[in-house]
Amino acid sequence: MLDDILVIDDIIPKTYQDVIEQSLFSSHFPWYLQKDITFIEDKFDNYGFNHGLKLEDGTINSAFYDGILPMTFLVSDRYNLEQKNLVQARAFLQTNRGRKTHNKPHVDLHYPHTVFLYYVNDSDGDTFLFEETLEDTPNPQKDYQFNLKQSISPKKGRGVIFNGNRYHASSNPTKIPRCVINFDLN
Repeated sequence: MLDDILVIDDIIPKTYQDVIEQSLFSSHFPWYLQKDITFIEDKFDNYGFNHGLKLEDGTINSAFYDGILPMTFLVSDRYNLEQKNLVQARAFLQTNRGRKTHNKPHVDLHYPHTVFLYYVNDSDGDTFLFEETLEDTPNPQKDYQFNLKQSISPKKGRGVIFNGNRYHASSNPTKIPRCVINFDLN
């Protein structure tokens, strides 16, 4: 299991970066409105757009899946990550919401895993990684104040890899849409 946070620019070849960006920003790519981008609440408080590529139950949910799967193998091989299984893969698109605060801190899965975030485009909606983990803060109360460990700005071709038990949060951009592909590996 990965203990550190790895931030790697140009984690995949530039040509591959361009293909992914063009695909996700094409008028033919299906985005689905989600009431809460962090899946925490079922109300329009933290909305964004989602595209499930592979669901946690193992269902391949997208024709685009075959185009992004090789990315996980490239990254696993290049950075010596043991990848036994791609649990789920999702793309997220967030737009300007008129606020600069981060969204709700969360963990993607409640069992050991590694998160690999891939930034599809340059944007200003940072990702916030917190000191707290699922082990030391299993049930934070609604008003719990998380302690920031690191903030990462979206940059096309940048990858962020970290232990999935670490609380993290996205933030909405103020300029152009923020697009990220989120992989959960175990």
